[in-house]
Amino acid sequence: PYDSTVKLLQPNILFFCRHVYIQVRDHSIMNKIKSLIPTLKNVNIPLVLDADGLFVLAQNPTLLNDYSNDVYITPNVHEFRILCEAFFKGEEYSVTDYETLGPKLSSAIGPRVTILIKGERDIIIRGKTVLNYETTKGSPRRCGGQGDVLSGCLGTFAFWATQVEQKDGKDAPQLCAALAASTITRVCNRYAFEDKGRGMTTTDMLEKLPMVFDSLFDDKWKYLID
Repeated sequence: PYDSTVKLLQPNILFFCRHVYIQVRDHSIMNKIKSLIPTLKNVNIPLVLDADGLFVLAQNPTLLNDYSNDVYITPNVHEFRILCEAFFKGEEYSVTDYETLGPKLSSAIGPRVTILIKGERDIIIRGKTVLNYETTKGSPRRCGGQGDVLSGCLGTFAFWATQVEQKDGKDAPQLCAALAASTITRVCNRYAFEDKGRGMTTTDMLEKLPMVFDSLFDDKWKYLID
C-alpha cells in the first residue's frame, strides 16, 4: 500500500515542484539594509542584526568596523558558521570552539559587539567574556518567528543598556541585555508549550510576553529609566 500511494502521489508532487519558485533572499532588501548602516552610524543608536542582516554582514565584513554604538548579533549555529567563514577565510579553526572563536569574531566585526548564539543553550559573547547560558529552560518546540521575538526583546533591552552608566570599563549592561532577551524568550517558549504543546506558534509566545516580563522583572527594571 505504501509503494502504491507514493506512485500515486508522484505526478502531483512533480507538478508542484515544477511550478513553485522559492526566493530564499531578496537582494534588493539586503542592499537596502546595507545602505541604511551609514545613516544609523550618524544617528548613533544600538543596532540589532538578525536573519538577512547577518548575511549582509557576512558579505560585507568591514560594514560595522567603525560603528561607534553597541551592536548585537543573534546568529544560530549555522549563521555563526557562515560568519566565521566570511571573517576567517583561509584560517584553521573549530567552529564549536566558542571560547576562542567568539571573542575573535566579536572584535573582528567591530569595537562594541555582543554576540548571542541561539541554540539548545544560548551562548553570549562580548569582548573576552563568554557566557554559556543553560539555566533557563525552553521547550522541545522551536517555532518559526521565535528569533524575531528574541531580537525584538533585545532591541528594548539594548536601549535600556545605554541608560546604564558603565563602571570600571565593564560590559555588564550589554551582557545583561542579551541575557534578559534570552531568558524572556525561553520562558515565553516554555509557557506557551505547556499550553499548546506541539501546536504552539510564535503568536502563543507573544501572548505570554506581558505575564512573563512581570514575573521575571517586576519593578526591578525601573532603575534603568529613572
